[in-house]
Amino acid sequence: MRDEGGQWSATLAYRVSCPHCERAVTLSEEAKAGDEIDCCGRRYRLTFEYGAYAAEENVMKLGSLSAGVAAVAGAVLSSLCCLLPLTVIALGLGSGAFMAVTMQYRWILIPTGVLGIMGGVALYVRERRRCDALACRMAGRWITLALLIAAGVVVVTAIALDRFPEVTADVLGHLTDAGGPGPAGHDMRGMNGR
Repeated sequence: MRDEGGQWSATLAYRVSCPHCERAVTLSEEAKAGDEIDCCGRRYRLTFEYGAYAAEENVMKLGSLSAGVAAVAGAVLSSLCCLLPLTVIALGLGSGAFMAVTMQYRWILIPTGVLGIMGGVALYVRERRRCDALACRMAGRWITLALLIAAGVVVVTAIALDRFPEVTADVLGHLTDAGGPGPAGHDMRGMNGR
């Protein structure tokens, strides 16, 4: 209540409890979700749900990072059949036998990768909506988005290499050919025993 020119007027005042000391803090009339208040030497962010304000610690939630983890796990699983063996061969750490073994499981690895990406996107969207509703900042938003995009590129590349085996053969041929004359980059001269 306040005195305005000899007239008393009353307005609705919102109060919020401090999460640390549980003291009731009266908010100003201009208070809105997302504003910050100070109490007990700490800063709290105001949220507004179900017709009442709440003060929350000003910390970022790690919920969005699970989206990136799900997407990366899906990309790793999906890449096991095509991209990982190509990388191992390109680095000279293995042979085509490794790729032949992992290609047998592409029927389960590629769909698992697609499901991982879909799960990651669903978790990201859910966390984004939650943060928008609570007027909070999404932890690792750009990192998670970058992980989702990179994982998506890996899964799409794995699908393309699986669907177009002639491209995979050409890539494998270029990776194993060191620029020499033979298919494996070896000169066969002097091999006839002379």
